[in-house]
Amino acid sequence: MLVLGAALIRHRRLALVGALVLAFHALSVMGPLLLPRAEAAAGPGTPFRLTTLNLYYENRDTQPTLDYIAHVRPDIAVFEETLRHWPAALDPLRRDMPYVASIPPEVSYFKGLMLFSRWPILQVSYERPVPRYLPVLVARIAVKDATVTVIAAHPTHPTSPDYAETRRLYMKAIAEVAARTKGPVVVAGDFNATPWSRPYRALRDDAALTDAAARRPWLTTWPTWFPGPGLQIDHVLVNRDVLVRGLERGPSVGSDHYPLTADLTIRRP
Repeated sequence: MLVLGAALIRHRRLALVGALVLAFHALSVMGPLLLPRAEAAAGPGTPFRLTTLNLYYENRDTQPTLDYIAHVRPDIAVFEETLRHWPAALDPLRRDMPYVASIPPEVSYFKGLMLFSRWPILQVSYERPVPRYLPVLVARIAVKDATVTVIAAHPTHPTSPDYAETRRLYMKAIAEVAARTKGPVVVAGDFNATPWSRPYRALRDDAALTDAAARRPWLTTWPTWFPGPGLQIDHVLVNRDVLVRGLERGPSVGSDHYPLTADLTIRRP
């Protein structure tokens, strides 16, 4: 936990000591046992594509991110760490995804969240389970002839007992929102948690969610700078009203996280 925590706050030397052991042993042994099998999409429904990416606020080279989004053409994009130059840098995305919901850094413990949508955002709400920390962004979106609720989240890194408790409370709140939401639900973001961590499993199980990467248990999303296998701490989760057609990890775009793009289908009632 100490190694993971140090890495999450980008202390690279300490992270390198244990990351390889975690990647080979924990991911290879525990990941497949703890992840449920994703259900392959079949039959009629409303397809859409969602991308999530932690931009990394210190990444000044914004063009690779814009190029990647232009290449994958998501219907919905969730971005974390939308600080400093990033809100202005993302403005070109409004041409294809004109509907935007955001949590500015000044009210989000200097984190920031932005959600872009090709389709109209019908309703936006914010859940704040922990005072002074980033709220959870909840957006109800009209996708063609259907609707889906997207929960954009970025729990804190577990680098101290207080931060670990903050992450637990934050993920518990996500589970409560997802469980009480009627209809299709997608949860996306940088969770700062591996698939076998206790808060992640509680979120997944309490809200009856499935990880879109369940058929790819060795998927690495962080860190891009590590030369060997890494960890999956970015996730796309869906409830039973959403089917997973595919999930792909994008290339390094200058962040310490890789982007994830999921092809999903909203079930017809």
